[in-house]
Amino acid sequence: YKFRASWAENTQAFAEVAVVVNSPPIVGIFTVSPSTGASLDTSFSFFADGWTDDPEDMPLTYAFVYKNPRSDEVTSFIPASRSPAATSKLPPGKAGTRVLNVGTVVADNLGAESSS
Repeated sequence: YKFRASWAENTQAFAEVAVVVNSPPIVGIFTVSPSTGASLDTSFSFFADGWTDDPEDMPLTYAFVYKNPRSDEVTSFIPASRSPAATSKLPPGKAGTRVLNVGTVVADNLGAESSS
């Protein structure tokens, strides 16, 4: 984007500034293996593949998150790091369905985020 301010009375003057906007990383694929298991017992593997951004916005960081079934709050269970892969056990899912929604939050070095 370019912004220009000008003023004219007896003398014409102007100032111009160009602002570059940072875009978030382009979404790739997020996988979990196995797709089912026992809470606090099964070790799950998480992998974020194919996420990308402009070269000057690299490196990317990957945090792995779940949606708390009681509050709908998103909680990070693997803090952000440069590794697109992680392994962890998970807490119990939603009562009745036993489902726990997991995902990843991928950020560039300027803080722009994408999620899956």
